[in-house]
Amino acid sequence: MVSSQPAEKALGLYNELIHKSAEDQVGIRQLEWQLRAMRKSQPTDLRIAVAFLQALLTTANPSEAIPLADWVWSIRHTLEGEVKYTFMTQLSALGYFERSDELISQLMESGTAPPQAIWTVAFQNAVGLGDLARMNELANNPGVTEEIASFSIWLKEMALERHFAAHQRITSDQVWGQISGRDVSIVFADGAPQLSTYLYSGLGRQSRHDLEEAIDLKLEEYYSKHDFDWTIASEGLIAVVLPHTATPKSVIFS
Repeated sequence: MVSSQPAEKALGLYNELIHKSAEDQVGIRQLEWQLRAMRKSQPTDLRIAVAFLQALLTTANPSEAIPLADWVWSIRHTLEGEVKYTFMTQLSALGYFERSDELISQLMESGTAPPQAIWTVAFQNAVGLGDLARMNELANNPGVTEEIASFSIWLKEMALERHFAAHQRITSDQVWGQISGRDVSIVFADGAPQLSTYLYSGLGRQSRHDLEEAIDLKLEEYYSKHDFDWTIASEGLIAVVLPHTATPKSVIFS
């Protein structure tokens, strides 16, 4: 892309934004306001759009972030380098897993993004889609092979393998348009692997609690229709809705 002064300024604001402490909400809002103004004056500049999209995610504004992400996606063929990588992570945060994976494939082919960073987003996408085969493909990452393998074995032993994709789809459908970020972790609880999805939202405490209950209710309905004990799934597949200012729980294995 041809360099421009507004785009360079947007990059500077973006870099400030991603290094801001979540507690500095005043500073974050000021950066969001500046990027919003730039987006208004330069509506066709992709770099400004992607920087502003990050501001919308950081301030937990998915209602604006989703249509902006859709617009950027519509002209994704013009994305390059760091802008494409950033947009790939933003798509995953919103729940556009297949779109994010498409950009991952392109970035891997071009070799323009750090392999570990791509792996993290690819794994989050695989979890979001309930794609166990893809998770197993990614299990060759040093230090996580045992955890992913143990989770895969647990799913099969509990007869949950065939329900995994539907389980994750139901969760994603319930939170669509209400979250602005996500992380995943696999930990061992009482000797059994536990896959947790952390969903970051601007909703208040009671609304976050209600959203978790809505997820559980839909999942319980699904498993009941399939004559499966919902409590088995609920012990190993967990969705937690956190405030968007919570400390990120990037992919954790322990």
